[in-house]
Amino acid sequence: NSRVLKWICDRIEGRGGARRTPIGYVPTPKDLDLAGLDISAAAVHEMLHVDADEWLRELPEIQKFYDSFGSRLPQALSVQLTDLEQRLRLADDQPPTTNKELLQWVDKNVSLCTPAKVHWCTGSEEEYDMLCAQMVQAGTFIKLNEAKRPNSYLCRSDPRDVARVESCTFICSKKKIDAGPTNNW
Repeated sequence: NSRVLKWICDRIEGRGGARRTPIGYVPTPKDLDLAGLDISAAAVHEMLHVDADEWLRELPEIQKFYDSFGSRLPQALSVQLTDLEQRLRLADDQPPTTNKELLQWVDKNVSLCTPAKVHWCTGSEEEYDMLCAQMVQAGTFIKLNEAKRPNSYLCRSDPRDVARVESCTFICSKKKIDAGPTNNW
């Protein structure tokens, strides 16, 4: 695709941005020229997402293909495949912290809640963009006009989802007046 080639040329000239992944550098959505394309932000994020689990499932097929070359396969390719597997496993398994108390707390809650997967939030721009795109796709967010409100979304709560019921809201404060006129003290 010429848009990817343009991104590669921009990278060579020091203009294009990228995101490091276990499989190498990939463009961020803002670094691809998507002018004239009718494609949603969610679709772009999905296309640029590197699914470590999917890549790990593919590795045995790559190894099988490599095995078909026997001793003619350059050793460097085998090393690259092994390194790729290690990077993919690190990407999926390693938390972005060494804080022992936090790791213990997460382990405790994982054993209590038994989630299918734990996602460690890194606070990266790519993660923010991915989460926003998922919420747009789910209908939780509505992307606002980029020209008028750059990087802005509308998020409405469901009217059936009552955030708080005044008669059941108790505020703990030193003085009753600090609890406010509509709260219990």
